[in-house]
Amino acid sequence: MPLSPSDRAELGRLGADNVRHRLSYAGPSRDAVLTSLWPGFGMTRGDVEEWLAEKSQEDSKLKHDILWWAKAATWVGVTSILVMIALTALSYILPVD
Repeated sequence: MPLSPSDRAELGRLGADNVRHRLSYAGPSRDAVLTSLWPGFGMTRGDVEEWLAEKSQEDSKLKHDILWWAKAATWVGVTSILVMIALTALSYILPVD
């Protein structure tokens, strides 16, 4: 049974690390009902593991995107420094009268 929006909201509120910790108290079967998260919810271990996998993929994509922007900023900075060095060198080579 897929997770309902309220289940996803509650898992999001708890956070992936906390859910992962509480998942260790569940039974080994993917069909094991997780009562360790909170009473009254009937999520299965398999559903929660899938949610954790989705969160892991989202985190990986976010880290990849942040790294891309950091690399882009580095290249822009290095390029601007090289342009400034070239302009400074040109001012010594080609004196302005």
